[in-house]
Amino acid sequence: MQRGKRGAVELSITTIVVVVMGITILTLGLKWITDTMGGIQDQTDNLQRITEGQIIEIFEDTEKSISTVSKTYSVKSGKTLTNLEVYLRNNVHPGGTYQFSYVFSVLSNPTSVQAVDVLSRLSYVQSLIEINSGEAYSDTVLFNTKGLPVGIYKFEVSLTCGSGCIPSDPRHQFIVTIN
Repeated sequence: MQRGKRGAVELSITTIVVVVMGITILTLGLKWITDTMGGIQDQTDNLQRITEGQIIEIFEDTEKSISTVSKTYSVKSGKTLTNLEVYLRNNVHPGGTYQFSYVFSVLSNPTSVQAVDVLSRLSYVQSLIEINSGEAYSDTVLFNTKGLPVGIYKFEVSLTCGSGCIPSDPRHQFIVTIN
């Protein structure tokens, strides 16, 4: 009879040791994965910061008054596009401080949706923006795709000057693909 009890005690101790080792390995594994993913996120953020800095440098070397980070964007259906940056620059001659505004227009979209409905999904600064001569301004535009059909949407963004000045190259086109 006592042999059966001794075996039961040994089995319980073995089970406890296995469970403790399993929890330890699981904890160490989760810590390693968390550290790895955190490092990847830091690298991604750093790469994005560097890329945006280079885009601004390139943008400053051109005569364009308005530009975006990319000519093409992609977003999952029902999600909000959050990496659409619009860059404005005051390169009006003669120099001075001017007020600018910009508007979007839809050049093409799926036939099952109206252009007005697409434009109502864009969120951006719609007031006058004062920019000193030679300086730039950036705005993050949000594009909520909830309820919009999958497809390709072509936009044009136009820059106007509130004081009657004429910016050089005041139009820019880009494409958003909803998939």
